[in-house]
Amino acid sequence: MSVQEKVFHSSALSGLKTIEPRNSKHGTPYIYAALNPIDSLLFLHHPKPQFGNYILEFGAADGSSYVRERVPGAFDHFYKGAKGSLYILPGDVFSQATEWEKEVVCPHPVAPLAEVKIDDSAAAIRKVAKRQNATIYLYPERPPCDPADDSDLIYTALATSFAFGIYFMHSFEEVRPDLFRTAREILFNPRSAQPFYAAWEKKFGAAAVESFAKNLTRQDSALLRHYQNKAAHRL
Repeated sequence: MSVQEKVFHSSALSGLKTIEPRNSKHGTPYIYAALNPIDSLLFLHHPKPQFGNYILEFGAADGSSYVRERVPGAFDHFYKGAKGSLYILPGDVFSQATEWEKEVVCPHPVAPLAEVKIDDSAAAIRKVAKRQNATIYLYPERPPCDPADDSDLIYTALATSFAFGIYFMHSFEEVRPDLFRTAREILFNPRSAQPFYAAWEKKFGAAAVESFAKNLTRQDSALLRHYQNKAAHRL
């Protein structure tokens, strides 16, 4: 079933005649595309920008996409001067198969319908954001759904680490040692997360927080074992 007539894929490589599937976090080689240009362009950034969502976050609120700086200058750190292309792809070969409703995938090679070369990703995102009613929040601005104490980062760090590995907690400790201490306490004592649940549900949704809470109470998680071992070695 076709998702829409055209979808969008960004790449640091220009001049591609065929877009190939790549190994992915979902265990299947996919081409990833977005339903609109802004959500695709947000992936056209400098290679492996340090600390990811802990310094710059993108998401959606009330159906509109946004980018939020968590520290000053993060937007330019990610995007200023980044080059590549925005490829327009046929939507009839893509389907929705991931947890993000604005993302679609295709398991086989696809020939682009058109290519738009990008000389500066930051400038392109600003331009497209105005047309698509997307918002760029520069530090210290924040979306209305974000808690004032930045506790949503605690959820992000723990949930991402449960899903993809402990590296994300290590980088969180480096960027936000104040919040890392709270995250580690929650890992050892899941009940201490309860005061944050209302704010997390407002931002991430009740179903996501319910799934998170189940992971948090698993006593056999690799994340919990890691910090238990670290605590034991300090004794």
